[in-house]
Amino acid sequence: MVAAAMPEDRYAFKPWEGSLSFADHLRHIASVEKTLIQALRGGGWVWDQGITAETHPNRAAIEALLRESGEALREQIASMTDEELTRSISTPWGEATPADLLVKWMVHEAHHRGQLYLHLRLCGITPPEYH
Repeated sequence: MVAAAMPEDRYAFKPWEGSLSFADHLRHIASVEKTLIQALRGGGWVWDQGITAETHPNRAAIEALLRESGEALREQIASMTDEELTRSISTPWGEATPADLLVKWMVHEAHHRGQLYLHLRLCGITPPEYH
């Protein structure tokens, strides 16, 4: 897990003023996963999942959150029928199928993983192998 590669004392690292910290990127990834799960379950698209620096302040809390959200998303996807994957979901960008949203989620996650790898490299840490 990329989250474990960064020492906890560097979780607040930001490459420049105004950018997201390493921890912020991880919390954002989990928040988007939870938003996606909610939408896939028919609960609509709600950005605020209550994931903040106050609710998940340290490495242990963030790693637990990522494990939980990742497992919940895997379970949600595995449980969906072909019919459920092709129904329409209302998003901030218009109507989309769950299949479309999953592709967008993968691209989004890849973008943020790239940012996390950059953070690690800027801190002199060799990132883990990408899985």
